[in-house]
Amino acid sequence: MTPNDIEVLLHCYTSPVRHPRFDAPAVRSTHKDFEELGLLQRNDEDLYIVTNLGKAYIKTLLDTPCPRTGYIDKDGNVINIDGI
Repeated sequence: MTPNDIEVLLHCYTSPVRHPRFDAPAVRSTHKDFEELGLLQRNDEDLYIVTNLGKAYIKTLLDTPCPRTGYIDKDGNVINIDGI
């Protein structure tokens, strides 16, 4: 999944209008791929909407925690420096 893919999926989820870069090859390709995967479907106005599978995928993305940094010792244990 690329940043473009994520942006296209979120656009379709949040906006009732055609993607502003729909004519760009990467955006068209993503729409096509997501339709084949069942993440998007076209409605009666020929616009792409997010399916329940697509909504589940978005929920998974939103539930992903932000990465954290830490200090690791030679045995792979996280060193807690909060109490120093």
